[in-house]
Amino acid sequence: MSDSAIIIYDCWDKHWYGKQVDLDNNCKKINTLIEKVRLKGYTVIHHPSDCVGQKKTNFKFKSLPKTNYLLDNAEQPAPGVKWKVWSKQNPNIQIDKNDYITESIDELLNILKLHKIKKLYYVGYHINLCILWARETSIGNLKQVTDIETFVVKDLSEALLKNKKDLQFVYDICENDYSTKLINSGDL
Repeated sequence: MSDSAIIIYDCWDKHWYGKQVDLDNNCKKINTLIEKVRLKGYTVIHHPSDCVGQKKTNFKFKSLPKTNYLLDNAEQPAPGVKWKVWSKQNPNIQIDKNDYITESIDELLNILKLHKIKKLYYVGYHINLCILWARETSIGNLKQVTDIETFVVKDLSEALLKNKKDLQFVYDICENDYSTKLINSGDL
């Protein structure tokens, strides 16, 4: 068994942003990576926000660095566009019987403890929002309650940005403000 886990973040069946074919194709690539790391003994955790219906935690999280910048520079839906169009995880990502599904920080902490996880790899959508700070199990919130080494698999994770030139700044925030390493899927 490995001391590593991968968390598949908000890879939904639909999203208001971008083309469905791009979402589906990236989810196929993510699934290929998941199959590879399962064979290496990684714990696999699926995190399809707003689809699991879990109770929220009682943890009181502190404010996280650079959230105003990250939110202000994030792409937003056009007026009148329904933003929450997802209902489940993307069908191109296979959930194995030994995988976990959660959006609860309490459950995530229990999974990490149970499997003695020291390294957690985040992959999916969107680095500058949900993965870094906007969700209960985000990197920023997780690091407030446990000391774990975190990574973003950048070639299979996207940022939701008004201007793509801001991507390097988002990467810098990951590394400098959230102590998270950036890697490519080929490194796993």
